[in-house]
Amino acid sequence: MVLRDLLYPLRATFKKKDKPVGAAELEAAFQEQLKTVWDWFATDLNFPQQKVLLDGLLSRSVGVLQAHVASSLQALTRRDFLGDLPVEISLHVLSFLEDDPASLARCAQVSRTWRALADDNLRWHAMCMRKGWSPPSQAEQEVMDRMEQAYENLWWGTTLDHRPQQIQRYNWKQVYVDTLVARRSTERNWRDGRFKKENVMAHGDEISCLMFDDIRLVCGSYDGTVKVWNSATNQLMGALMGHTDGVTCVQFNHRFIITGSLDRTLRVWDFPTGECLRVLQGHEGEVECVCLRGNHAASGSWDNSIRVWDIESGQCLNTLTGHTGSVYCVQFDAEKLISAGGDRLIKIWSWATGACVRSLAAHQDTITTLQYDDRSIITGSYDGEIKTFDLKTGHCISTLSAHEGEVWSLQFDDDKIVSGSGDGTIKIWSRETGTCSSVLRHDTGINCLQFDYRKIISGARDHCLQLWDFGVS
Repeated sequence: MVLRDLLYPLRATFKKKDKPVGAAELEAAFQEQLKTVWDWFATDLNFPQQKVLLDGLLSRSVGVLQAHVASSLQALTRRDFLGDLPVEISLHVLSFLEDDPASLARCAQVSRTWRALADDNLRWHAMCMRKGWSPPSQAEQEVMDRMEQAYENLWWGTTLDHRPQQIQRYNWKQVYVDTLVARRSTERNWRDGRFKKENVMAHGDEISCLMFDDIRLVCGSYDGTVKVWNSATNQLMGALMGHTDGVTCVQFNHRFIITGSLDRTLRVWDFPTGECLRVLQGHEGEVECVCLRGNHAASGSWDNSIRVWDIESGQCLNTLTGHTGSVYCVQFDAEKLISAGGDRLIKIWSWATGACVRSLAAHQDTITTLQYDDRSIITGSYDGEIKTFDLKTGHCISTLSAHEGEVWSLQFDDDKIVSGSGDGTIKIWSRETGTCSSVLRHDTGINCLQFDYRKIISGARDHCLQLWDFGVS
């Protein structure tokens, strides 16, 4: 049967009519015959025949009809698959773009449905958390307020106006975007050497050590005190007093501050209140360095030993011996501990068993500072050099003739190394190329420093903290 035969009865019917045919009657007859055509097309023709028929119809159609067909096909073939899926599955599909926020933002421009899915607040909150980007949480704010109140009451007996903030509901996409824009601007400032500098007279003697986070800054001095500051406002919150000689090292977490001193002891302080919880005794020489990890701490001393402590109980869990000189720096994780010092060696230990796994001859003089990650150990020394070692093989990868004086402190991230020296300079190095991009100057020798994405804070022999803020607009 051909299409002509199908339509012919319709034509013949109306030709035999003696009276005019009404529009309604004509339309009804057309619809009846059209149904017969659709059934024939769908059931009696195979795919090649259907294709030939459609091609023929299109080639014989005027331009307006062809445009109509194109528009209809576009509507039929364009399906909003995210809109058709259950919301949970649609959100899961877009979760694969969380590492590509630019593509996620482009998805939000497709339609209102896509925008609602792409702008899901929980998704952007999770993305911010993975980056560590967030305003101070309610818990952090409450801890800071309790600290300030306790410290003020303990040392000055005054009451602060600060109060815990109300719980706020953030637009996390906006937090992400604002933080990303600010960080890119800050990265340009690091490259271009643009910063704002501020000096804070902090102690009555040399500043020997410091540590900071987004909320607080803690620094120790040879005047025997430890001072706690609000790192956002640079306001002094209080002082920890108890050591009978100079403080040489400090570390903290959300619960504890631990300090080491020339008086051969370590002290554990309650962070929120400033109360001294316990004194750790055991070293026979001055304590030079400390590292805090959870409830465990490792300390190095001029007695050539390293001690690992449970700071909850105050018990010494292990004593590592093997260095033939003072231990100046120590860092550890769940399995290994890495130390260095006056014998010019880097030693890698199993701190749980006390066994020395590897010993590396590193510098021509005392090693004063080190840091490691999952691939490298980077050290600084009295000889003015900074060296990078492969953590797995122990091979020296690079040597920087960094400073004219001793390298007392360094820190690195994925992109850069920042070093401070007794020659009064801080230098910023490309970790990849080893080139120095910026030189910052103190009036006196630098004993300690730390940096985050935005600023460097350094402590020096002139009793001052210097803040180098690269977040300037």
